[in-house]
Amino acid sequence: MQYTPPRRRVMIGGAQPPKEREWQTGKTAASIDFANEATQYLEVYKKELQPHQVKALMDAIDKIKSGELSFSTTKTPDEYLREVE
Repeated sequence: MQYTPPRRRVMIGGAQPPKEREWQTGKTAASIDFANEATQYLEVYKKELQPHQVKALMDAIDKIKSGELSFSTTKTPDEYLREVE
């Protein structure tokens, strides 16, 4: 008599992230870290930053979320602002 293993269910796509984190799918860890850190940075320092700095960070966050911008190494919001000025 030959053993026949039980039939396995095939899951396509795996676990799905919660709606508020769907944008993270396919992004690098450095990009996700930057977007999260920049969001927190803006919450704390928005009133102290120049309008063009706020816009630069918000644009970077939006571009990361849409896939237009990606980081391969970790950057802080301060480092990013120094690079774009």
